[in-house]
Amino acid sequence: MNIIYFANPNSIHDIKWISYFSAKPENSCYIIPQKHQLESASKEIHHRLGEANIHYVPPLGVFSIPRFFYTLRAFRQLKKIIKDKNIDIIHVLYGEPNALWALGKNYLGVKFFLTTRGTDVLVTIPDHFRNFSIQNLYVRCLYKKAFSYYDRIISTSLKQIDSIKKHFKIKCEPVIIRTGIDIPNADEYSDSLLPDDLKKRNFILMPRKMSAIYNHEFTISAFQFLPLEIKEDYVFVFLDADSEKRDYVQLIQELIAEQTDTEILFLPSQNQNELYTLYAYAKAVIMNPKSDGAPVSAMEAMAFKKPLILGPLEYDEDLFGKGVMRLSSWDEKELANKIRMAVTEEVEGMVNAAYERVLNLGNRSNEMSKLEKLYQEELK
Repeated sequence: MNIIYFANPNSIHDIKWISYFSAKPENSCYIIPQKHQLESASKEIHHRLGEANIHYVPPLGVFSIPRFFYTLRAFRQLKKIIKDKNIDIIHVLYGEPNALWALGKNYLGVKFFLTTRGTDVLVTIPDHFRNFSIQNLYVRCLYKKAFSYYDRIISTSLKQIDSIKKHFKIKCEPVIIRTGIDIPNADEYSDSLLPDDLKKRNFILMPRKMSAIYNHEFTISAFQFLPLEIKEDYVFVFLDADSEKRDYVQLIQELIAEQTDTEILFLPSQNQNELYTLYAYAKAVIMNPKSDGAPVSAMEAMAFKKPLILGPLEYDEDLFGKGVMRLSSWDEKELANKIRMAVTEEVEGMVNAAYERVLNLGNRSNEMSKLEKLYQEELK
């Protein structure tokens, strides 16, 4: 199969989807990033894509609604790429704004797949339906038309499917395929990879990136309600201090500076082995985003048998039910109590239950094989 992915080369999750197929010699896989995504990708990322046999296609022209001439030119570019590389499938790996490329499906003459991830179909696209303006009315019509063209729509959570069915008339039944994880092996992490400040220390990990949607300020606000012995015994670890979202990083740095009685370590972004090492040695993992799908970071914590605390969102019960500590409301005191429970109470039964769930429902190889079957069915 020859497949083009509209995807972000900086996204570990996007690359996990693509690399499953690029590793197979019978497939040729190409990635079309947005211009700013390509410009922000490091040399290490370019090297990693090359090693994974994922080939770049130069970014297309802007999909412009007010300047539709530019969009028509981009469609012509894409048509030529499809012909030159004998493309069978175009797969969009995040719905906003790239779902709109399906508007050219009949002209392009290939199968179109869409994967939604959470915020795209739960927040940003539905905002065009909630807020009335002439522009939103036009954008809403374009998204409705685009979604109707997809041969297959895949979501990473049940809530996303509910939102899609609420807002769009589609010709296919959406299916659940989660990004999933590769169950970690012991040789993928080592205490030698731990930062010196964490060696022989108890710590609690907040693994999500620096973005306002991940709501790190809520987590920090709960620290004031923690018992003194936990503040004295634990380091609280945040990641992605080198994020390009400097305004949000600065906000978090300012909030950290105010926590004079709590030790907080703000680390730069981590590679996969470094991240696995943090999971392996953490005493608990916390994430409280404002919107979410089926987070890989949560599944990774479950795979390492770590107590996992999630916010009060509608996560899929089959995966994030039994074995996961869930908040009932956005209450800092409740979060502080969950942290206390995670590090002071017996959790072996809970984390073992979570591990079995992720083993059965979040295994990357199993999930990607489902997608492979969908590809093959559409190309028959």
